[in-house]
Amino acid sequence: AEAHESLNQGSGFNLLPSLLSDLLSYQVDLVGDKLDGSLAAGAKAGALKIKHLSGRIDVTLHHCLLGSYLEGNTPDLIIMLHPGFEEFHESWLMDDSGVTDALARGIRIFGASYGDESAIDKLYLNAHGYDITAVQNNPFVIRHEPPKLPAYVNKVIVDWAAQTWELKNTGNRGQAFFSDLLRAWREMVSFRAQTEDIPIAGLYTKTAMKGRTAYLNLFGEIYVSFKDGVIVDFSSDDVICEDVEIDVSDIDGYKSFPFMHKTLKCALAYLSYLSNDAMEAAEESLFGALNDADSDSLKQMLIDSGAYQEKRDMSALDESINSYFEKFEGEDLVSKLKESFAVSSLTGYLNEEKYNLLHLGCAADNVALIELARELNIDPDLRNSDMYSPLDLCVADGGVAGLKALLKSYPSININASGAWGFTALHHTKSRSRPDMADVLKQHGAKGNIKNAAGLTYETM
Repeated sequence: AEAHESLNQGSGFNLLPSLLSDLLSYQVDLVGDKLDGSLAAGAKAGALKIKHLSGRIDVTLHHCLLGSYLEGNTPDLIIMLHPGFEEFHESWLMDDSGVTDALARGIRIFGASYGDESAIDKLYLNAHGYDITAVQNNPFVIRHEPPKLPAYVNKVIVDWAAQTWELKNTGNRGQAFFSDLLRAWREMVSFRAQTEDIPIAGLYTKTAMKGRTAYLNLFGEIYVSFKDGVIVDFSSDDVICEDVEIDVSDIDGYKSFPFMHKTLKCALAYLSYLSNDAMEAAEESLFGALNDADSDSLKQMLIDSGAYQEKRDMSALDESINSYFEKFEGEDLVSKLKESFAVSSLTGYLNEEKYNLLHLGCAADNVALIELARELNIDPDLRNSDMYSPLDLCVADGGVAGLKALLKSYPSININASGAWGFTALHHTKSRSRPDMADVLKQHGAKGNIKNAAGLTYETM
């Protein structure tokens, strides 16, 4: 797990003597193939500074999944760090046998939940053959009266998890419908937010309980029951559809990101069109509305959503320029282009996907090509057929060098402009996991409170 705030530079290890024993020595192994080495190093350095544990604590990073770690280690306890468990539950529950292996060997596993969402954690874990037991409120959180601890313990370091629990293995993985439903739901949400990181926590805002049955919100008042899979109108409890099947055969994870599921893109555009423009009467059927659809306006919605693009026919001149990108790169490419083509030819160049020289320079992190585009006065706000601007492409495909070159060459660029899915360049840094680029954009005035089409800001993604 990444264990972002869970480690707190090792300060949390202050609690070990108070919670367990002041006489023990402690070996803390941080396990995870996505674990940030600098976080682990900070945790180790922080642990070594704890005076009352001097010489009695060691922290080691194991850059692997739990199953590999357990091949050579037998820990006394395993703690599934939150939010690592929720953000990377596929590796905990599906991609690796470590959790099952540990429980089979009698090693106890504990976890935590931010608030009272352990009921949803329990539902999700049930689908994978596990169960949550011994759920209890964390006595150290601020809203509870914390137990008395030595003065060196700072209660703030343990106030992030409201509930703790122990994990058990039931072996019952028969809830295929539930598992498929969540997989399809997460894929849909990940597309709408255009980010790979849709943790289990995302379910909490979309899940509602009636009695002892949990329902997952699809849209509006339409929910699907986790218990029997029926789709209902939540406001009236009317059953809309009883025979529900979830098809996940075409979901291949996030390998196709960000070009995932054109079918879903089209469906969202149609849904938006129908709800906004076509379905004038409540009783009008879906197919009747489609028959009456204005094809031009619907086509434009598909284009705007990134679901459809019209490729341009390249001229012979553009084809010739295009061939240079297959033969050369870097400064050599720029030199050859300037030698071979007139300024007007380079300024007007567009490839099939409507990339100009500035788009291509940003996507390839080619500083020399970006500087050439500036010499040619190419507009930095022009978008390609995927609605990506040069700034977007720096973040999506390029690098920090190209981004800095673009911002230097075009100091008045609209750094907060929105493109496909309502994303700004700053949104793209979050979906591409590029905090280094986010820092550069913020230094140049990028705002983190702008909402994308899914209503998410940079801070809330």
